[in-house]
Amino acid sequence: MSEYIKILTNYEAIKVRKEDNGQKIIVAKEQNSREEVKVTADEILVATGRVPNTDILHPEKAGIKTDLKGWIMVNEYLETSQPNIWAFGDANGNYLFKHVGNYESGIVYLNAILKEKVKVDYHAIPHAVFSYPEIAGVGMGEQKAIEKYGKDRGGPRSQTF
Repeated sequence: MSEYIKILTNYEAIKVRKEDNGQKIIVAKEQNSREEVKVTADEILVATGRVPNTDILHPEKAGIKTDLKGWIMVNEYLETSQPNIWAFGDANGNYLFKHVGNYESGIVYLNAILKEKVKVDYHAIPHAVFSYPEIAGVGMGEQKAIEKYGKDRGGPRSQTF
Protein backbone atom coordinates (compact mmCIF):
# COMPACT_ATOMS: atom_id res chain seq x y z
CA MET A 1 0.00 0.00 0.00
CA SER A 2 2.93 2.34 0.61
CA GLU A 3 3.36 2.48 -3.18
CA TYR A 4 0.08 4.41 -3.36
CA ILE A 5 -0.03 6.48 -0.18
CA LYS A 6 2.35 7.87 2.40
CA ILE A 7 2.06 6.04 5.72
CA LEU A 8 3.37 7.67 8.88
CA THR A 9 3.50 5.66 12.08
CA ASN A 10 4.55 6.65 15.59
CA TYR A 11 3.57 10.30 15.07
CA GLU A 12 1.45 12.54 17.25
CA ALA A 13 -0.78 15.03 15.42
CA ILE A 14 -0.15 18.50 16.83
CA LYS A 15 -2.34 20.58 14.53
CA VAL A 16 -4.79 19.98 11.68
CA ARG A 17 -6.40 22.63 9.55
CA LYS A 18 -8.53 22.60 6.44
CA GLU A 19 -7.52 24.86 3.59
CA ASP A 20 -10.00 26.72 1.37
CA ASN A 21 -9.31 24.22 -1.44
CA GLY A 22 -10.43 21.34 0.83
CA GLN A 23 -6.96 19.96 1.48
CA LYS A 24 -5.85 19.30 5.02
CA ILE A 25 -2.57 20.45 6.56
CA ILE A 26 -1.30 18.25 9.38
CA VAL A 27 1.61 19.08 11.65
CA ALA A 28 2.86 16.03 13.55
CA LYS A 29 5.75 15.13 15.84
CA GLU A 30 7.62 11.84 15.70
CA GLN A 31 7.25 10.18 19.12
CA ASN A 32 10.94 9.43 19.70
CA SER A 33 12.91 12.21 17.97
CA ARG A 34 10.13 14.82 18.41
CA GLU A 35 10.96 16.00 14.86
CA GLU A 36 8.04 17.90 13.33
CA VAL A 37 6.69 17.14 9.87
CA LYS A 38 4.11 19.02 7.83
CA VAL A 39 1.90 16.96 5.53
CA THR A 40 -0.67 18.11 2.98
CA ALA A 41 -3.43 15.57 2.34
CA ASP A 42 -6.74 15.16 0.58
CA GLU A 43 -8.02 12.85 3.33
CA ILE A 44 -6.83 11.77 6.78
CA LEU A 45 -7.10 8.36 8.39
CA VAL A 46 -6.42 8.26 12.10
CA ALA A 47 -5.89 4.77 13.47
CA THR A 48 -5.67 4.78 17.24
CA GLY A 49 -5.77 1.06 17.94
CA ARG A 50 -7.94 -0.80 20.38
CA VAL A 51 -7.65 -1.14 24.11
CA PRO A 52 -9.40 -3.37 26.64
CA ASN A 53 -12.19 -2.01 28.81
CA THR A 54 -11.24 -4.02 31.87
CA ASP A 55 -10.74 -0.72 33.70
CA ILE A 56 -14.55 -0.56 33.95
CA LEU A 57 -15.27 -4.31 34.00
CA HIS A 58 -12.95 -4.97 36.98
CA PRO A 59 -12.36 -8.69 36.34
CA GLU A 60 -9.89 -8.70 39.23
CA LYS A 61 -12.87 -8.50 41.62
CA ALA A 62 -13.78 -12.03 40.47
CA GLY A 63 -10.16 -13.20 40.59
CA ILE A 64 -9.88 -13.18 36.80
CA LYS A 65 -6.34 -12.53 35.60
CA THR A 66 -5.46 -10.02 32.90
CA ASP A 67 -2.24 -9.53 30.95
CA LEU A 68 -0.02 -6.46 31.23
CA LYS A 69 -2.17 -4.57 28.70
CA GLY A 70 -5.41 -5.41 30.50
CA TRP A 71 -6.83 -8.13 28.23
CA ILE A 72 -8.51 -11.04 30.02
CA MET A 73 -6.21 -14.05 29.93
CA VAL A 74 -7.71 -17.32 28.65
CA ASN A 75 -6.48 -20.84 28.04
CA GLU A 76 -6.82 -22.84 24.82
CA TYR A 77 -10.50 -23.49 25.66
CA LEU A 78 -11.14 -19.74 26.21
CA GLU A 79 -11.63 -20.29 29.94
CA THR A 80 -10.32 -17.59 32.26
CA SER A 81 -8.25 -18.12 35.39
CA GLN A 82 -11.53 -18.79 37.19
CA PRO A 83 -13.23 -22.12 36.45
CA ASN A 84 -16.47 -21.89 34.46
CA ILE A 85 -15.85 -18.28 33.37
CA TRP A 86 -14.94 -17.77 29.72
CA ALA A 87 -13.89 -14.70 27.76
CA PHE A 88 -14.08 -14.25 24.00
CA GLY A 89 -14.16 -11.60 21.33
CA ASP A 90 -12.91 -8.17 22.36
CA ALA A 91 -12.54 -9.28 26.00
CA ASN A 92 -9.53 -11.54 25.49
CA GLY A 93 -7.76 -9.42 22.89
CA ASN A 94 -6.49 -12.39 20.83
CA TYR A 95 -7.78 -11.29 17.42
CA LEU A 96 -9.95 -8.20 17.37
CA PHE A 97 -12.21 -9.09 14.45
CA LYS A 98 -15.98 -9.60 14.53
CA HIS A 99 -15.72 -12.93 12.70
CA VAL A 100 -13.23 -14.18 15.31
CA GLY A 101 -15.60 -13.16 18.10
CA ASN A 102 -18.38 -15.08 16.37
CA TYR A 103 -16.13 -18.14 16.03
CA GLU A 104 -14.98 -17.89 19.65
CA SER A 105 -18.59 -17.65 20.84
CA GLY A 106 -19.21 -21.06 19.26
CA ILE A 107 -16.16 -22.51 21.02
CA VAL A 108 -17.37 -21.09 24.34
CA TYR A 109 -20.84 -22.54 23.72
CA LEU A 110 -19.36 -25.99 23.10
CA ASN A 111 -17.17 -25.80 26.19
CA ALA A 112 -19.37 -23.92 28.68
CA ILE A 113 -22.81 -25.23 27.78
CA LEU A 114 -22.22 -28.61 26.14
CA LYS A 115 -19.23 -29.37 28.40
CA GLU A 116 -17.00 -30.42 25.50
CA LYS A 117 -13.26 -29.76 25.50
CA VAL A 118 -12.77 -27.97 22.17
CA LYS A 119 -9.57 -25.99 21.69
CA VAL A 120 -9.69 -22.69 19.84
CA ASP A 121 -7.83 -22.80 16.50
CA TYR A 122 -6.42 -19.57 15.11
CA HIS A 123 -4.30 -21.08 12.32
CA ALA A 124 -6.03 -19.25 9.45
CA ILE A 125 -7.68 -16.01 10.53
CA PRO A 126 -8.64 -13.91 7.49
CA HIS A 127 -8.31 -10.13 7.71
CA ALA A 128 -8.87 -7.27 5.30
CA VAL A 129 -8.57 -3.52 4.99
CA PHE A 130 -11.17 -2.18 2.61
CA SER A 131 -9.00 0.56 1.17
CA TYR A 132 -7.71 1.22 -2.30
CA PRO A 133 -5.86 -0.88 -3.00
CA GLU A 134 -7.42 -3.46 -0.72
CA ILE A 135 -5.16 -5.35 1.68
CA ALA A 136 -5.96 -8.84 2.89
CA GLY A 137 -4.32 -11.86 4.38
CA VAL A 138 -4.95 -15.20 6.00
CA GLY A 139 -2.84 -17.42 8.21
CA MET A 140 0.51 -16.57 9.70
CA GLY A 141 2.56 -13.68 8.43
CA GLU A 142 6.03 -13.83 6.97
CA GLN A 143 7.86 -13.11 10.24
CA LYS A 144 6.00 -15.83 12.15
CA ALA A 145 6.58 -18.30 9.30
CA ILE A 146 10.32 -17.56 9.38
CA GLU A 147 10.36 -18.02 13.16
CA LYS A 148 8.47 -21.31 12.93
CA TYR A 149 9.98 -22.86 9.78
CA GLY A 150 13.25 -20.99 9.21
CA LYS A 151 14.34 -18.45 6.61
CA ASP A 152 15.61 -20.95 4.06
CA ARG A 153 12.58 -23.24 4.03
CA GLY A 154 10.70 -22.74 0.78
CA GLY A 155 7.00 -23.00 0.21
CA PRO A 156 4.91 -23.90 -2.85
CA ARG A 157 6.50 -21.13 -4.94
CA SER A 158 9.95 -22.64 -4.52
CA GLN A 159 8.93 -26.08 -5.71
CA THR A 160 9.02 -27.20 -9.31
CA PHE A 161 5.94 -28.99 -10.60
